[in-house]
Amino acid sequence: MATNIMKSYENHGIVELSKIKATQCGHIYSLRAPQDIDNGSVVAIGEYEKGDVWKAAVPKKLDKVALVTTSVVIYEDYTKKCQEEGRFYNAKGDVTRCHELVETDEYAISAEAFAEGADPKKGAYVVVDGVGFKVTTVTDAPSKAEYGFIGQIFDIATNGHYRISVKQNKDLNV
Repeated sequence: MATNIMKSYENHGIVELSKIKATQCGHIYSLRAPQDIDNGSVVAIGEYEKGDVWKAAVPKKLDKVALVTTSVVIYEDYTKKCQEEGRFYNAKGDVTRCHELVETDEYAISAEAFAEGADPKKGAYVVVDGVGFKVTTVTDAPSKAEYGFIGQIFDIATNGHYRISVKQNKDLNV
């Protein structure tokens, strides 16, 4: 996380890795952030950079996505508020950790990880809007031919985070 005292007081997305296959045997990617990105956002894997680093790209509706899950490290200790997990973000140029998502994976994200205008609630579907890194919601079951990534909010945790079950994550650009 870059040092930016003003951003230290903004709320950012939080992600919880509940049941994600990539924590045991899937792919974990190192992707460079083209702009500030919150944990719990989704990215498309862009162009190869060097070593094991790729560029993160804004996912299009038909893209397969990876979940931004960088370990929270906050050096600012001006106040206890600065140390809260919700103050962490991945700054432009940082190399982020991203987990591959597969069907039946489960994870949770905070309200801040949703795009503006999203209406997260139990039963809503989670999709990519093709505009930014944050996911949005739709109420009706989305077409598996229209969206590469589809999730569904199956529960709301006691901490207010939205538990999502992955229904589909594949590249439909072929």
